[in-house]
Amino acid sequence: MRTRSRMLLAFISAHVIFTLVVGLVSTLLLQGFLRAQAESSARSLAAVLTSGGFSLTPAVQERMVELTGYEFELFEQPLQQVPAVPGTVRIPFEGGVVRVEYRTPAYAAALRGVWWATVLVGLIGIAVFAIIAWWLSSHLSRPIEQ
Repeated sequence: MRTRSRMLLAFISAHVIFTLVVGLVSTLLLQGFLRAQAESSARSLAAVLTSGGFSLTPAVQERMVELTGYEFELFEQPLQQVPAVPGTVRIPFEGGVVRVEYRTPAYAAALRGVWWATVLVGLIGIAVFAIIAWWLSSHLSRPIEQ
C-alpha cells in the first residue's frame, strides 16, 4: 500500500470515528433535553389536574387530552402502588396519583428530527473531510515517496 493511501485511510478513519462519537454524544444530550422538557410539561399538566377547581369527569379528562396532547391516567392509590412506566411521569396529589405520558407524537417527531439532522451533518462532514484528507495525503506523501 502506498504511503498516500495509508495516510488517507488513517485520516478518514480518525475522522469517521470522531464524527460517530460526537454524533452519538450530541444525540444523547439532545434526547435528554427533549425528555426533560417533555417531563416538565407533563408535570405542569399534572399540577393543573391536581390543583382542583374542577371535577375530573371523563368529559373533562378528554378535553384536557385534546388541549395538551398528553395522555394521562388517574389512580386512587399511593405513589408506591402505581407502577412506573417508561415514558411517563407520576405526580402524587391528595387522594391519588396522576401518571402522564410524555412520549407524544410531537416528542417522537422531535427525536426523529434530531437523529436525521445528526446523521446528515455527520455525512456531509465526512464527505468534506474526505476531500481535504485526499488533498493532504497527496501533498504530504509526495516528498516521502520521492
